[in-house]
Amino acid sequence: MTSTFWPDLSNHDRTRLGHAIPIQSLRRAGAIGMTCKLSEGTWTDPFFAETFSQARTATPTFAFAGPYHVLWPGQGGQAAFVWRRIHDLCPWLLNPPDGLVPIMMGDFEIFEEFDPNRAPTLAECHQFLDEFKALSGWHTNQLWAYMPEWLYGMDTIRRLRYPWISSNYGANPCGDYRAIYPGDTSSRWAGSELGLQYGSCATYDGLHACDTNASLLTVSALQTFLLGGADMSQADVNAVNAHTDQMLRYLWGAIGGHDNSTFSGGTTARDAQAAIFQRLDYMWGALSGSDNSVYSGGVTAADVAGQVGALQVAVEQLPSADEIADAVIAKLGSGTGGQVTKADVVDAVRSVITGTFLTPPAPPPA
Repeated sequence: MTSTFWPDLSNHDRTRLGHAIPIQSLRRAGAIGMTCKLSEGTWTDPFFAETFSQARTATPTFAFAGPYHVLWPGQGGQAAFVWRRIHDLCPWLLNPPDGLVPIMMGDFEIFEEFDPNRAPTLAECHQFLDEFKALSGWHTNQLWAYMPEWLYGMDTIRRLRYPWISSNYGANPCGDYRAIYPGDTSSRWAGSELGLQYGSCATYDGLHACDTNASLLTVSALQTFLLGGADMSQADVNAVNAHTDQMLRYLWGAIGGHDNSTFSGGTTARDAQAAIFQRLDYMWGALSGSDNSVYSGGVTAADVAGQVGALQVAVEQLPSADEIADAVIAKLGSGTGGQVTKADVVDAVRSVITGTFLTPPAPPPA
């Protein structure tokens, strides 16, 4: 397992705990970073400064730390509000300790107190992050979007221009954040996110029932990404490749295969290819063709095309439905003694289709 973990904190965690959240304990428990609720609309979390200030002095230094803001729909100016609150409550984030990369996350959800009562649109999410980027000068990769797939759908999320934090709690069990993690190969990973919020009942040392997140990147790869770098260590490349290979093995197993060359029942991909070619040979042999233009008996593809064209002309010359109906009715009227026989019907249909009113054959000589 190569994943890295961090909690998502807010006034709710502080209230449940009853005293200041011990950030150093979270760091000691293995958290590599933290996000902390700063604001919602134009409201400021009253415990933000108390909680987030501890990130500055945590040792070892966090790989990243930053506030998050719950975006209210239909209200402008929220990016400027967040930027002012950062200056007011955590100005040290503008000149962070060595090794700590500042981030800011937009929390894009829907809550009952929203007015209008809807989730922010993708355009509103982009506007908020674009405006904050212009104010802060931070790299795009330092600005995250928490956007639940169940709310927005993948068609919308694929158009997101910022790093995505997905959300899939599964059964949402409670326990140590490492014990409840579903694993690097879990289907709860969508595949394109920077991080997965996989539960809201995690324990980090003495802090219980908090939101928890994971990334498949190592600490060094994550920091390189946040700062806009493209380089990855060979260890990171190997880890990503190993994860991809494992996911492919699981996929292959799901369709009954045992490895990347063998299908269900022991048939290999090469066997399947040979079987297809063999059946093509059988079909070609049945036609007695020698190449792609000559069929059985020396008939060419052009000959077949000509015959199809002639048939089409003949079909177009057939009488209309009304003409057929009129002719059949007229023919049926010739029945002997007013009685229409099956032979009369057959005779009428034949005469209409061929254009000739057939007369019954003469009786054999006496």
